[in-house]
Parts: sequence; C-alpha cells; structure tokens
Amino acid sequence: MLISNPTNIEAVNSVLGSIGDSPVETLEKATNVNVILAGSILEKALLEVQSKGFTFNITEGYVLNIDSQTKRIPWNSSFLRLEDPSHSLKLVRRNGYVYNLTDQTYEFQGTTLIVDLIQLITLEDLPIPARSYVIALASERFQRRVLGDPQLDEELKRERVEAWVDLQHYETETNDYNIFENPDVQAIARVT
Repeated sequence: MLISNPTNIEAVNSVLGSIGDSPVETLEKATNVNVILAGSILEKALLEVQSKGFTFNITEGYVLNIDSQTKRIPWNSSFLRLEDPSHSLKLVRRNGYVYNLTDQTYEFQGTTLIVDLIQLITLEDLPIPARSYVIALASERFQRRVLGDPQLDEELKRERVEAWVDLQHYETETNDYNIFENPDVQAIARVT
C-alpha cells in the first residue's frame, strides 16, 4: 500500500472520486476495499508508466559499483530497468542482483559498470504531467473494475488521453527535440 503522505492521499482520493466515493484522510491501516483497491491500482500504474522511461526517471551514464569480493552488483529496489549504453549486454534483475543475460552470469569485471538507468520515482516527486497521467490511468482502471459504467469510462478515457498529451508535451519541451537532429532525417537530407 502507498505511504500515507499528502500527495498519495490526494492521488487515492482522486481515484476514489472517479466513481463518486468519499475521500479518506489516511492510507494507514485502510480497511475499506475501495481504498485498498485504489491504492493498489495506483501503485501498478505508477510502475507501469515509469517503466517506459521518461526524461525525469532516466539517468544516462549511471555508475554501478561492483562488489570487490563477490564481483556482483546488488539490485536496488528503485531500479526499473538497466540498459547497457553499448547495447552489448542485456541486464536484468535476478535473485536480488544484476544479472548479465548475454553472458549468463552474476559476476562482472572491474570495479564499476556504466549503465543507463530507468528508476522508479515516488509519486510526489513526479513532474505534474506525469503524476496527472498516472492518476488518470489508475482512475480509468479503477472505475472499470468497480463500476464498469460505459459512459463514465468514456469520460475517464478522455481525461487519460488529455493527460497523456500533456505528458508528451512536457517530454518534448524538456528534451528540446529537433527533427533536424534526427539521424534518419539527416540521412534523407544528405541524399536530396
């Protein structure tokens, strides 16, 4: 269950409000089935959305320290995905450690491993567009599970799509993308 802080309580109350349920003041020791379900769906949406990787939760060139004794790297619970910048290794979580699928080993050479890290960020630390999208997604799923009202589903779907557009706009603005810096566009420009 989510930790009872103002952001999480507000988010759960938004999800509950999507079906007209009354707000709650705390998430600690929740016994109301809808509160527990709303929190669970919200947590799942938070993980699912962030696992895609966005500007706010990707750290390129992240340094992982290799244990000098075991040659292993412990998996941090905030890691969602690790990517090898050179694309020569496939890295996953296995038995609490980073596992190299390519070489089928837990052991790494050297003292550090440089990766691109996709990391779980708490709901309260998410940028507002990302937080809004997570809440909209959770609200839509919650309503489908609890009520299944087709009209309400359409309204919540529209809100989710709007939130997705806002998140994509945020990503575009934050990354300052330029179509002319795209390698494919540059290749076409050289040919013509």
